[in-house]
Amino acid sequence: MLKQKIETVDVHNKEKLSVRNLSKRFNIGKTEAADIIKHKEILLRKWMSNSNLNKKISFLTGDGSKTDKLCYDWFIAARHKGIPLTQAYFQYS
Repeated sequence: MLKQKIETVDVHNKEKLSVRNLSKRFNIGKTEAADIIKHKEILLRKWMSNSNLNKKISFLTGDGSKTDKLCYDWFIAARHKGIPLTQAYFQYS
């Protein structure tokens, strides 16, 4: 949630904790802690604009939805051509 991410940013700014220590303190993964610090400017802007504080998932860029659409379009085209899309097909081909 945005509120928890802002708390993480505040602690990082005040106490200068490492990503590892932030992840332990807030019980989150190191990658998530690093991403929070990396995107702290965006998170702070969202916080200041009173974005939904309880929103859990947020694509920080539009790239996620573009990738989803490309994958979906590929899937539909492959199914239309009759290409098998099972795990077993990819595993043994």
